[in-house]
Amino acid sequence: MQDPPQRFTQTAYYLSNQQLKKKASEENKSLENQQILESMRYAKRIQQALCTCERRLRCVFPNSFMFHLPKCELSGDFVYLQQKRERIYLVVGDCTGHGIPASLLTVISVVQLNQLIEEAGKEIEPAHILYTFDFLFTEQLKNEESPIIRDGVEMAVCIIDQRERVLHFGGARQSLYYICHNELHHYKGSRDTLGWSLKTYLQKDFQTISIPLQPDQTNRFYFATDGFANQFNPEGKKLTPKNFRAMLKSISYLPMQEQGDLLKELFLQWKGDSKQIDDVLIIGFQV
Repeated sequence: MQDPPQRFTQTAYYLSNQQLKKKASEENKSLENQQILESMRYAKRIQQALCTCERRLRCVFPNSFMFHLPKCELSGDFVYLQQKRERIYLVVGDCTGHGIPASLLTVISVVQLNQLIEEAGKEIEPAHILYTFDFLFTEQLKNEESPIIRDGVEMAVCIIDQRERVLHFGGARQSLYYICHNELHHYKGSRDTLGWSLKTYLQKDFQTISIPLQPDQTNRFYFATDGFANQFNPEGKKLTPKNFRAMLKSISYLPMQEQGDLLKELFLQWKGDSKQIDDVLIIGFQV
């Protein structure tokens, strides 16, 4: 039996070598993807440790819910909750984008809020928190040696004075929804955002709105980032803020935790097979 021609032997060797290289490349890529996923899961645990979870929210507001559905493993939406003596500080934020870059902004935001509120006097108002946060956040991201970071945060700030029985609200492109005696009240925040802007922080317009709390415990408040209202269904139709408000009012008679479960169900039904376009975060609480 004759040996195969040399050119066939070389071709077989070349093909075998290419297959081995391809297999090694696929294994390396799979390993890299696994390492990235593990890193993201660990980063998520760190983010969750810094931000307020639903269990913490219910410790302060027993009648409450949190519906949080990130678009990716990491979220750009966050909740911050702090209680100091007779005042409760509640913040809902929506950082630019989603995923890893947005999650880094949530960490910066929570650190800044911690510092700001720990040093704040008892007379501080949401508008002052927004102005101060805007300045600190912008300064934090400044670096003469790197390009300007054109990112920011949309934020709702709520301070509940338990002694005076009043809720103070201020928003930067975030709204407060208040339902009392089956009537929905919509309080819009400023059109200015926090962080990079063509305006300086002194040119922005943040206001504080004060809402007396009714004594019959029928005060129900809601904050929501725009991920729910902006979601498209499989037919390409957007839910819209108007329909979201109508949805909130239609379920407001239910216990708070049931409202959260129903909102999740309604969102998933609306989204169907279409792609989730943004992080979703809604919280509701009764005072």
